Amino acid sequence: MSIPIGLAQMVAAAAVFWLPGLALLAALGMKGRMRTAALAPAVTIGVLAACSMAAALVGVRWNLLVATACVAVVAGSAALLRRRLAQPGAAGRIALRTSMRTNRHLVAVVAAVVLLQLGVVAQALFVRDRLPNTWDSTFHFNALQYVRLLGVADPATFGSLADSSGATPFYPSGWHAVAALVPVWLGTTTTMAAVSYVPVAIAWTIGLAALAREVVPAHGVAVPALAAGMAVSGLATPLWVALHHGMLPNAMGIALVPGAAAVFVATVRERSLPHRPITWVAWAVGAFGVGACHPGALAGLILVVLPWCGSAVLAWWRAGRARSRAIGATVLVASLAAVASFVARDGLVNVVRDSDSEGGPMHLGGALLGLATGQTAQSATYAIIPAVLALVAMGGRIRRHEDLRPIIAWGLIAVVYLLAVTNTAWADPLTGLFYGEGRRIGPVLAVWTSVLAADGLARTSRLIVRRIEVPARLGASGSAALLAGVVLVVSAVPSLVTWRGVAASVYTTDISSTADDQSQNPYFTLDELAMARRLPQELPPGSRVLGSGFSGASHLYGLVGIDVQPFYLQPPADLRTAVVHFHDLETDPSVCAALRKYGVTHVYADPLLSKGLTFPYASVPFSDLPSSGLRLVDKGGTAAVYAITACGS
Repeated sequence: MSIPIGLAQMVAAAAVFWLPGLALLAALGMKGRMRTAALAPAVTIGVLAACSMAAALVGVRWNLLVATACVAVVAGSAALLRRRLAQPGAAGRIALRTSMRTNRHLVAVVAAVVLLQLGVVAQALFVRDRLPNTWDSTFHFNALQYVRLLGVADPATFGSLADSSGATPFYPSGWHAVAALVPVWLGTTTTMAAVSYVPVAIAWTIGLAALAREVVPAHGVAVPALAAGMAVSGLATPLWVALHHGMLPNAMGIALVPGAAAVFVATVRERSLPHRPITWVAWAVGAFGVGACHPGALAGLILVVLPWCGSAVLAWWRAGRARSRAIGATVLVASLAAVASFVARDGLVNVVRDSDSEGGPMHLGGALLGLATGQTAQSATYAIIPAVLALVAMGGRIRRHEDLRPIIAWGLIAVVYLLAVTNTAWADPLTGLFYGEGRRIGPVLAVWTSVLAADGLARTSRLIVRRIEVPARLGASGSAALLAGVVLVVSAVPSLVTWRGVAASVYTTDISSTADDQSQNPYFTLDELAMARRLPQELPPGSRVLGSGFSGASHLYGLVGIDVQPFYLQPPADLRTAVVHFHDLETDPSVCAALRKYGVTHVYADPLLSKGLTFPYASVPFSDLPSSGLRLVDKGGTAAVYAITACGS
């Protein structure tokens, strides 16, 4: 039964992320199936993020019923706005350029590419209790349970959960507000996998196809289909960010970028588009949704569309009045000031950036080589073929005086990537939006690399076919399509094989036999998982467990709902001191005082910790326990849970 339920959960995840956006775009009168499908999840997150913040403000519990009511209200308002702004005889609809038959072909390609990506993580989607051994996913796993149990999903609350020091004033919670609405049918772990990978794979693949269709419209379905195929070509992708690094909202935000960019490009280009203000409203909501996932994703979207934005601003400046110019300039300066303030003050951004810089900057030569070979910040494989094809498209566009804005956008993102990976200090306000990490910029760069590579593959295939004798039954177009398909397969196979190996490592429950093994140790072994499942019946109500962030304790809240201290990084200073001196539990009164202050009743001890001992507190395994003052509750593998008896009630 796990496979049917797992499939239903995957469908539910896609429905929750797409249906509200589709309903709102329909209310606005937006047509064009591909554009609508590409923008819909961003609109969903934008609207539901705003609704969850409003719910927290008025003290209403956030759940599926409240979200549905909010979407209904917003959809009704959107319909009224459409009616008010609509021109006589115009519905503000973006016409399709291709036939229904062509669209079905493209849908088939997109579906196949999505299934290939999800096949890599099939075990996590269908098998219970498969937890990813990635640090960032720990927070998101617990955060989703927090929203489900407490009904709170506003950025201020999430800021306090992510950083107990108070240096992080807010944490973008748009992805969490939507993902927590997906029903839990097979278990919290499989639901976690569904919301982590299904929307990312679909949004990224559809978005690349939609953007290619807008930028290379002359070749029908060929280039969009090839761009969709580039989602598994070995370039850095959002799915890779979600799987290998566990940065789930960031991955979702990046996955939304090409779809939102496609609508932006289309709206800028089609100046005669009826009902154009409505399209801009829809896009603005989608852009807010991208930012509600992660500020770096919104910064990436701006970089992706910046050349078209420049064109639009220039046209607006020439047609605008002095007053509107002044208002626009004021808004722009205020926005830049707000962004700079966020980057300068946000504690979590600085912690991540400083941690990333400890490994040392890349040499410029190595970074440039990575750009040339498609290896940008820990992507799956050396994607040499797509990188070469993108260069072919660039050369063709320059030689034929075609639209150079995709090349300019690629160059802008490449510069930001180089500034980040070489740790260029003066660029910190810009690269800080990506937490100073090249692995968060690589997939943004892959947006234009993928589209240009698809363009280059179509050009190369047609050129080769024109110079060789092709089978009559295939024809020139069929032969070009076959050749392009072969190239895609050659690019995809190494990537999918590598991804499958990484997925096996990320979801392993086996203890590493070698100290330098990159997979290292899991958060949970199977025996430890069995113990965790027993704990809700063994611990009294109101219990709070203290344990290392790199032990199984870090997942107890999301897995079985047991309260854990700390929620994520580290506890307050006095409790952290108590942890360091935990061996003196019975002789140092300050230890018990801190434990009582924060309601700690149990300790989770495990001498064998998971990978990535980055934070000092997380490395404390509670292996040096006092000889008395504790009572064993349960044991699983190397881990054990003890009741703290030395501190009384």
